[in-house]
Amino acid sequence: MKTTPATATKPRVPPELALLLLLALVVRVGVLCFMPGALVDDPDGYRALARNLVEHGTFGEGDRPTAFRPLLYPLALVPCVALGEPQATWAIGALHVAWGLATVALAWWIARRCGLGRCAWVAGALVACDPILLNQSTLVMTETLAALLVAVALACLVRLAERPGVFRAATAGAALGLCGLCRPELLLWAALCAAALLLCWRAMQEPRRARHEADAPAPSLTVGARSNLVGPRFSSTAAFVAAVAMALLPWTIRNQLQFGRPIVATTHGGYTLLLANNPAFYEHLCHGEWGSIWDARDLGPVWGGKAHHADPADELAADRRAYAEAWANIRGEPGRFAYSCVMRIGRFWALAPRQGSPAIRWIVGAWYLAVFLLAAVGAWRGLRGRFDNGIWLWATLLTAAMTGVHAVYWSDPRMRGPLMIVITYSAAAAIAGWSKQRKKNRTAHGSSSACERK
Repeated sequence: MKTTPATATKPRVPPELALLLLLALVVRVGVLCFMPGALVDDPDGYRALARNLVEHGTFGEGDRPTAFRPLLYPLALVPCVALGEPQATWAIGALHVAWGLATVALAWWIARRCGLGRCAWVAGALVACDPILLNQSTLVMTETLAALLVAVALACLVRLAERPGVFRAATAGAALGLCGLCRPELLLWAALCAAALLLCWRAMQEPRRARHEADAPAPSLTVGARSNLVGPRFSSTAAFVAAVAMALLPWTIRNQLQFGRPIVATTHGGYTLLLANNPAFYEHLCHGEWGSIWDARDLGPVWGGKAHHADPADELAADRRAYAEAWANIRGEPGRFAYSCVMRIGRFWALAPRQGSPAIRWIVGAWYLAVFLLAAVGAWRGLRGRFDNGIWLWATLLTAAMTGVHAVYWSDPRMRGPLMIVITYSAAAAIAGWSKQRKKNRTAHGSSSACERK
């Protein structure tokens, strides 16, 4: 029996997405193969933590626990490290490639879902070729996993804005909780999203109401109509917050048991705050040579940035001491602190890294100049337009959260890696807007030509 078009089975993977995934696979594998020393070094000790989990069953060093680093990325490396060397390096590389492909697929899905149509492939392609994400995929660091988790969270938030409800709110909250377990500064994004759910609930309802009641007169906001919104608004917000808390709960309970303190994030915050706010760094910013790189060893031998402490109490004490010293520096030199905040924001959004060959830096700088200009146009158009499944709201909150955190804490361009999915979406939105405008102009021109012929 012949298969009619109506009953024909649609391809499971759209050709456009398949090509995007092929591009991402070639680029990611190529970078890993040709980048010297890819995945060999362990600058932040994540592989060591995973190895210690395999060998000693403890998240720390030997039998001594630590909360200096976030949990999720070392936990994800455990199956790779368990294979032993050199298989572990290959396994981590395969894991990073798989995460990268998933991030590209989600970038494409979000763009399609939020109305970019055929230009959704631009968002996926920009993520696939993003210089920061490519570079970080060759390092044993959190950015690759964090970018994927942010993409998952954005996808859940987009679905929540499409049809607000308790289950979708809980799913989004769980995704944002996982983001916080990978990169603790993303917990601020979770808090902002919870506030937005509470405050912007009615705005999320409007597109859905417009779709289902396009021909019906708009109902007046009576007391009864307002009360109908109160229940779902608060129940969904509560479900979102509860899901974030549940995702963080095992880590928090573990820290309460090991450290006598319910640590939600890490004991690394004091060091990173002090790293960004100390007299040596302030002096470097004010009087150092422009473009020079500050050596963190100038902070002194006491603050090496590593969690080598005799017991958990020492680790907690070191974190408190670092926070106290950093805040004392901030209060003692408010002018330099304000200037350093501006400089840290500049470093966070820098077009090119301060290290590397001049050719690489120029290429990366040109790439980000083009992407940022497109993103600015896309954001300007998007924020003036319709709700677009909430993407502009969630993207704005993520951008504000990460920029705000790194204005105060340590900052460099690699730390914006998890943010790049919303930047690339905004750039793709600018191209989609131009494409729609061209089509509209062509249609209008064709109609006027037809009238003239008549």
